[in-house]
Amino acid sequence: MGSVYRKTVTRPLPKKATLATKGGEQIATWRDANGKKQTGIVILSSAGERRVRTKAGTYTATYRDGAGEVQDVATGCRSRDAALARLNELMSRAEKVRSGALSLADERVADHRDTLLDELLEEYLQQLKMKKRSTTHLDDCRRLSTRVFTECRFTVLRDLEPEPLQQWLHKQAEKNLSARTRNSYLQAVRGFCRWCVMAGRLNEDPTRRIEKAVERLDRRRERRSFTADELQRLLYVARWRPLAEFGREVVRTDVEIGSSRAGRWLRSPLEYGRIEEAVTAARVVLNDNPSFAGELERRGLQRALTYKIMALTGLRRGEVASLKVKDFHHEAKPPFLELKAGAAKNRRAAEIPLREDLVEDLKNWLADWAVSSVNQNQTDEAGDSPLLSVPQQLVKSLDRDLAVAGIAKRDTRGRTLDVHSLRHSFATLLSVGGAAPRVAQAALRHSDIGLTMNTYTDPKLLDVSSALLRLPKLQLDGWATTGMHHPKGSLVESTVHPGTQLPSVAVAVAVTSGQPGKLGQSPVDSVKKSPTTRNQKTPRKQAFSGVSQGVADGARTRDLRNHNPML
Repeated sequence: MGSVYRKTVTRPLPKKATLATKGGEQIATWRDANGKKQTGIVILSSAGERRVRTKAGTYTATYRDGAGEVQDVATGCRSRDAALARLNELMSRAEKVRSGALSLADERVADHRDTLLDELLEEYLQQLKMKKRSTTHLDDCRRLSTRVFTECRFTVLRDLEPEPLQQWLHKQAEKNLSARTRNSYLQAVRGFCRWCVMAGRLNEDPTRRIEKAVERLDRRRERRSFTADELQRLLYVARWRPLAEFGREVVRTDVEIGSSRAGRWLRSPLEYGRIEEAVTAARVVLNDNPSFAGELERRGLQRALTYKIMALTGLRRGEVASLKVKDFHHEAKPPFLELKAGAAKNRRAAEIPLREDLVEDLKNWLADWAVSSVNQNQTDEAGDSPLLSVPQQLVKSLDRDLAVAGIAKRDTRGRTLDVHSLRHSFATLLSVGGAAPRVAQAALRHSDIGLTMNTYTDPKLLDVSSALLRLPKLQLDGWATTGMHHPKGSLVESTVHPGTQLPSVAVAVAVTSGQPGKLGQSPVDSVKKSPTTRNQKTPRKQAFSGVSQGVADGARTRDLRNHNPML
């Protein structure tokens, strides 16, 4: 048997309550929001606050569930008859479990039907936090899910139905919301629902039959890659713009105020061709404050180095921001950056090979960092300090750098440049440098390039370190060495320096190797063709000839089988 009752609760003493003593106890009398007279016994809390002990407004049902355990369930009913009806429903469900008509798991799911979604969402976010998800990811999940719950009027778990969510997504499409944004809302709710299924709150995912929008048919922004010339201009501007901003020329402008004209002195915009002049002027202006001038120069060097790392390694902004000083292994052969699994997007640790010029830049940066951080209050060990301080809104700095460098953010075809374009540039420059597709896949740490390339490629033939030698040599210092005032030549020409001997890139590609910093090695050495060997087949041609021969032999075998059933 079960029963219903109203729990005894306490609440703060109402301000307009009148107090009286009866039977040795202090009684408070007041009227609620509906004007109904209420009474309660006054007590003192552990903090010394006066509170009123009274009965709850809704009933609670007590019964034994299918497992024989006593459960107290809030019915949410204010009348006794409605609470009894809810109790009979709970007891009937417990009988079905004991008889085998209903599973115990289904009963547990039914107990959560009236749980508030806000409470479950916070529990879900705590689980994501335990899995080391980033703060940005947690904030996005909370923001996207909360908006869907609010606008679809989902309050408790039983309100989650596919039809209202599907209709809401259609309305967002009519409001010209992009397919990718709509999919982000759907994915946030779907992740929450799948967690509810795994945690025993739901029997099935209510969003499983809602299809995602086709993003390729509704692409609002297409990203493009930087050219080698644009990358050099970008590094030059990023290196010196923070300091050059203080050396801009002050000019007088006339501004109309009513019927008169007044003069105002403003700094002129910074131009790419006058950065050297602006830097010289800034050093004169900041002559009395050398520490601030040094900080500005250091800030520019750090941003330029961030751009260069992203362009020559393919690391994402968040991955660069996660790097510590101890993750830079410059003594290894070849040198590499150690990317932790928790910081990588695919949650897999990786060793990122580095070019020699980038290694020297990082070593010089750390030497400068060690000197400049002497007067800073640092509690962590030097190795646990961030390698670079990467701002969350790096895109704003990039947009300003693009404007000064004279690089259009959006080209004539509508393609745009952003921070992630540096990773795209890494992939593009690898291809231009002759890297095989599988090498580029390994360098970018992608998981899929197609069944053929993944299944029929030898993992031991990768050599990303050699492919990196074909990337452009980007300078961090000085306008005298940039050579970008008169950009000439194609992308390929700008990536190879005169007199540099570049090893050939492996044809076949795969995933890892034994040595730190290398994703593999190629057994095929580059051979300079001589007149006597020009007509001979290279190992690559021989490999493809063998494949062609094998296909032809297979075709002849099938013909024989068609004529001779015994084969």
